[in-house]
Amino acid sequence: MLGSLRKKNEYIFGNPNTRAIRASFCDTRRSISQKLQNPRLLRISFHTFRHWKATSLYHQTKNILLVKEFLGHASLENTLLYIQVEQAIFGLSNDDEYEVTATNDKEDIKKLISVGFEYICQKDDILFFRKHK
Repeated sequence: MLGSLRKKNEYIFGNPNTRAIRASFCDTRRSISQKLQNPRLLRISFHTFRHWKATSLYHQTKNILLVKEFLGHASLENTLLYIQVEQAIFGLSNDDEYEVTATNDKEDIKKLISVGFEYICQKDDILFFRKHK
């Protein structure tokens, strides 16, 4: 279907003009800020989304090396900031408490994964899963 589209240029959905995207973002941000009467929304930038994604990734995985790799940081020192941000936003809670279960039935495995359990390891043909409480 994509091959049948007329080709005006090398891009399928038009030229990704970064200036136009930024202008559209700024206009939308200004409009929302005025509508909600919240001038702090004007402080949000594309870089804000990068920080939020990195903080959320650290919160989900607690793996600072994964966040470092995801962001492409050369030094771990630049990435350590996200530990402090995550603790400030989400607080020091008991996130290390898990609900643990084990099974070797294929249907049970599908059900566990569909409700948010993650695979941990296998021992003696039994698969172990866990999920945050």
